[in-house]
Amino acid sequence: MRKHATVLALLFCLISNGNMRESSPSSLTIVEATQKTQDVETAGDAADDIAIYVHPKKPSQSLIIGTDKHYGLNIYSLSGEKKQGFPDGEINNVDLRYGFRFKGKTITLIGAGNRTTNTMDFYSIDKDSDAVQRLSIKSLDAGLNIYGSCFYQSPISDKFYFFVNSKKGEVIQWEIFEEKQSLSAKKTRSFNVGSQTEGCVSDDDLKRFYVAEENVGIWSYGAEPSEGEKRKLIDKTGKNGHLMADVEGLALYKIGKNEGYLLASSQGENAFNIYKRSDNGYLGKFFISYQDKLVMNCDGIEATAHYLNLSYPTGMMVVQDGNPNNERQSFKLVPWHKIALGFYPPLLMVPLNS
Repeated sequence: MRKHATVLALLFCLISNGNMRESSPSSLTIVEATQKTQDVETAGDAADDIAIYVHPKKPSQSLIIGTDKHYGLNIYSLSGEKKQGFPDGEINNVDLRYGFRFKGKTITLIGAGNRTTNTMDFYSIDKDSDAVQRLSIKSLDAGLNIYGSCFYQSPISDKFYFFVNSKKGEVIQWEIFEEKQSLSAKKTRSFNVGSQTEGCVSDDDLKRFYVAEENVGIWSYGAEPSEGEKRKLIDKTGKNGHLMADVEGLALYKIGKNEGYLLASSQGENAFNIYKRSDNGYLGKFFISYQDKLVMNCDGIEATAHYLNLSYPTGMMVVQDGNPNNERQSFKLVPWHKIALGFYPPLLMVPLNS
């Protein structure tokens, strides 16, 4: 790890002791993405959501898992090269969790919402493998016309849950577990957000479930099934909020148990909002470009605070680029430190290899 010492020293000198104070972006902060994935298979509005798999032993072999909602799933390397493809239908959102026990093995469980069949489809990554695999029994009825989806793992019970939602604002929380060497699901909670939803993310440590009501704002619910319908509006669209409809992807940049940030795609202004993870206080917004072209109409986003390689020493953010022309879309890759240094004082960055 000594070879990274120079990078570490540089980054953390820039952060200094001020990074725990309120941050604000430099005027019109535009962050340049450094790489892109290969284009998805189908033209037009196709690419949508992303998950990032961090390899436990070889972080440079981590994977980006992206959806093509007219094709299925695509698996990319950190350089953006396509490694695998699963032509499984209209896969809309994708998420993952580590440490799921299945058939006597510990796997990374990948969950995706399939709009072709209105099912929850599941894939896996074996801890000794670099490849994504379909589970032998992979589809479970979603219980609604599925649109968005995301995982939650309870720090209280260690149970795995999968949230699914619909364009009508319906949300169902399913417990996912192994039964007779197959995946099974048990409905544990349902509620209605109010109107069209899609983007969601769960903070396992803080037991929070965030969901974007596209024309209204970002809601925070308790993630445990017993929490019912209690909720809090984090931010809203319109003149009294910091968002412009549609509110789309949500992601977390997690440092430790409660530090880091909640990120949101404010699609109507082609911007990305950032909030403190601990209390959801608004910090500001930024824009992303690639080769001098602004990332536009962004749907799904994802972030990780893990060291990946020398290009992404404090993690990365990956965003869908909703190309306005009838062309094939892609996902853009942004080093986290570029985002962090666009704010003053700089945003928090996780120590290398922490």
